[in-house]
Amino acid sequence: MQVTDSIKKIEKKCLALSPNPVLYINITQRFLSGKEKNLDSAEYYLDKASKIVSKFSDYEKGNVFFYYGNLYTEKKEYEKAIDNYLKSIEIFEKNKHDENLRDSYRFIAEVYHQINNKNKEAEYFHKYQQISEAIIEQEKKGINISVEKTIKEKESHHQQQKNKLYGLIIAIFLVILVISYFIFKAYQKKKKAKDDLILEKSLETNNLKKQLDSSAFEEIKHLAQTGDPFFLARFQEIYPDFINTLTSNYPDLTANDIKFCAFLKLNLSNKEIMQYEHLSIRTVETKKYRLRKKLGISSKIDLNKWFMEL
Repeated sequence: MQVTDSIKKIEKKCLALSPNPVLYINITQRFLSGKEKNLDSAEYYLDKASKIVSKFSDYEKGNVFFYYGNLYTEKKEYEKAIDNYLKSIEIFEKNKHDENLRDSYRFIAEVYHQINNKNKEAEYFHKYQQISEAIIEQEKKGINISVEKTIKEKESHHQQQKNKLYGLIIAIFLVILVISYFIFKAYQKKKKAKDDLILEKSLETNNLKKQLDSSAFEEIKHLAQTGDPFFLARFQEIYPDFINTLTSNYPDLTANDIKFCAFLKLNLSNKEIMQYEHLSIRTVETKKYRLRKKLGISSKIDLNKWFMEL
């Protein structure tokens, strides 16, 4: 991934103001792959992250060990790589960071493959498969709960509307019988006042809707930020047609894909998705690339804008 000079300047300013292991790790990742590959520079920034990570959460500590594993793998120092991957696994297991744990299992299996330890490779690849299936199953359950809840609410709402309609028809019929004569006499006089009132109420309704939309957006964004398991359920309530449209038009999308689409519908940046999902920037960009291929969206089209207009 090509990084512009302006982004690098911003990184330096951020590091000068408030050193952060996440930023050091992002720079490390850049030096571990792509055109800027430089293992010495990668190790330099990773050591920087290691020195301050004790002041941060276990998630950052686990990521530091994980990227040390990547570094030593690139340097072909496989014993050190395995040691660091195992340390990251211990932290991710303890804190239930399943997606990071899945990546650690996959990478350590690849290292064992490099050193031709087939038993260990098979052991960790099996763990990788198990946790991948568990993640997919958990996301499917979340979507099923959301869909079932939506269907029940729609049925209940439909029945309530029918009852209200029957009651309204009866009430209107009785009122018409009693006051139809007086309505006819007063119609012309009240017409203008009525039109003005309708316009005023319409403006009030639109203003209230805007306030509710803003409040709902902040609520759903907070659920995404905190990793709330009911994020998708609440998202479906606020955007009831979005997931149905996606699954109808693109049946090959996985549960994880749909959750990622929801983030883009909320116009979350790569950095926000990285923080909320505990992913690396590279992983977020890879997910976006794969999603474009599944949906057949050109790289020239702004992916966030495409989902916001869906």
